[in-house]
Amino acid sequence: MVRQQFLTGTSFFKLLKILFKHRISTKYFLDIIRLVKVSLISSIFSFIDNILYRRRIKNTAIIDSPVFIIGHWRSGTTFLQKILAQDQQFATPSFYQCALPQAFLSSEKFIKSAISKTLPPTRIFDAMSFGVDEPFDDEFALLKLTSNSYMLHFIFPDKSSFNEHLKLYKINKKRWSKSFLWFAKKITYATGCRLLFKSPMNTLRIKEILKLFPGAKFIYIYRRPEDVFISSLHQANKLFEHNKLTANKTDSGKFILSRYISLLNAYSEDKKLIPKSHLIEIAFEELEKSPAEMTRSIYSKLAIDGYSKAEANISAYLYSTRNYKKNIYKITNKERALVNNRWDKAYKMFNYRHIDT
Repeated sequence: MVRQQFLTGTSFFKLLKILFKHRISTKYFLDIIRLVKVSLISSIFSFIDNILYRRRIKNTAIIDSPVFIIGHWRSGTTFLQKILAQDQQFATPSFYQCALPQAFLSSEKFIKSAISKTLPPTRIFDAMSFGVDEPFDDEFALLKLTSNSYMLHFIFPDKSSFNEHLKLYKINKKRWSKSFLWFAKKITYATGCRLLFKSPMNTLRIKEILKLFPGAKFIYIYRRPEDVFISSLHQANKLFEHNKLTANKTDSGKFILSRYISLLNAYSEDKKLIPKSHLIEIAFEELEKSPAEMTRSIYSKLAIDGYSKAEANISAYLYSTRNYKKNIYKITNKERALVNNRWDKAYKMFNYRHIDT
């Protein structure tokens, strides 16, 4: 199976810039050849996109206020994104658009089908459907556009903490804001629809998002902490397996513990910046139990029109997922004790009861 690598689709010079900063293991030579090959193709279409569409994208106005799904990884953000994406008033970035953010307009009819054949039918870390047109995390696009993302940790693992990755992001906030606005305009130009974004990393960017889109609306989804931890651990190990290009090693557990509390602290501090009518917090367990009811409450709380028009599509999607089975993982007593201690703030904040080890 082809490794599902985050850097696939990065333009040639940006790829070289990233690779030259790190010591690549010779065992990944064939992966580098593949990445370079795709980057050259991407660069050609990026040039064409820029020539044909740059001015039109620049002059595109954002339609209404975008909606942002935030919260930690493995908390149900993707499930919620897929539900809301059934509403045709929304445009949410697809895998293809995030894989080739600089090139997707001109390249689609030429290489989209070929890329589709390299993808597995489900995600590498769970059984959720996967494909070029599936709703996707915009952080993948921002990695390609800025050459800066915490996702680089899965490609070049080291001993650094998540907080050290945040320091690099804070230095480059302006670059992120400029690139994100451009990407938002490009998706709007391509679709003519209101934007729906999903990215856990945007939990850290509430201030920047509100500067770009003062009327933005937010859905924060949370889940029982130990379930988030053990599922995130499985996800991280799979992502390292598919993306790693160096011989360095990292402690996935420590990385996840640091990442979670960083997002939680940032959200706790910044959510007061969001008008109360523009924010709803929902529990994954409630969404899983009553998805239709929770979806209606989202539309109601955020004053989003159009639920009646979208209801049939949403119901059809939910019916199609009726037999979906989550992965089941066992958490060790040591891991549970770590989560209970390090993430105690989350238990209190979201009214979860500790389970003793």
